Amino acid sequence: MAAFIGAWANFVVAQRIPIVAGTAVIILMALLTGGTIPFDNSTQRYFIPGDPTLLEYESLYDNFGDNEYLIVSVEATGE
Repeated sequence: MAAFIGAWANFVVAQRIPIVAGTAVIILMALLTGGTIPFDNSTQRYFIPGDPTLLEYESLYDNFGDNEYLIVSVEATGE
């Protein structure tokens, strides 16, 4: 393994200019061709259309006009 690491280090040092130039070209291509990453944190995207839970959420949203909500969890006893 030490021989491989030594050979790799020698290669990188000997070819540093082409490596830096190639890296710069790849970065520029990524910046120019890449679009923006969409951000959608809506509740609707986590449910399939027509899901009863989603329909209840939309009903609450229509009634109260806000998407701030509180989730309450109740644990059932094992009887």
